Amino acid sequence: MGIEAESGEGGEVSTGGSEPHGRTVLVLDSNDETRAVVERALRDAGMTVISARDGRTAAKLASEMPGAITLSGYQTERTELLRRAEAARVEAVEANRAKSEFLATMSHELRTPLNAVLGYSELLDMGVLGPITESQHEHLERLRSSSVHLLALVNDVLNLSKIDAGRLELI
Repeated sequence: MGIEAESGEGGEVSTGGSEPHGRTVLVLDSNDETRAVVERALRDAGMTVISARDGRTAAKLASEMPGAITLSGYQTERTELLRRAEAARVEAVEANRAKSEFLATMSHELRTPLNAVLGYSELLDMGVLGPITESQHEHLERLRSSSVHLLALVNDVLNLSKIDAGRLELI
């Protein structure tokens, strides 16, 4: 199995006469609450495990053995990775909120003038300001068709943002 090492006086570590050969060595700080569970799992995975009584001894031993790491070093790295992941999550949530706010504002700012263009083109086509020619009618029809198409695109973007935010259900 693994090699048990006890730190002696002056922080020295005894390996009991066995030297690990060709296997990954993980040096564990024996003050860690999870040491026994981790040690057993590592040994089951075929690793040589050397335990030291204090973090300084474990760190010293790890620095002298190629490929050795301390569990406390792993935990520091894990804590840093978790901190970075949380910061990235917070940044993503903020970016998503900004995106949703932008889409809501953008769709409102585009829909209002598009509806006005549609309304005025219909009033002109109805002859409210006077009679129109056939050519003017065709131009107004193209204006109305393009406005309806653009309004549909804006509505699709708004609906997608609502779906993304979980505020609109697909039927």
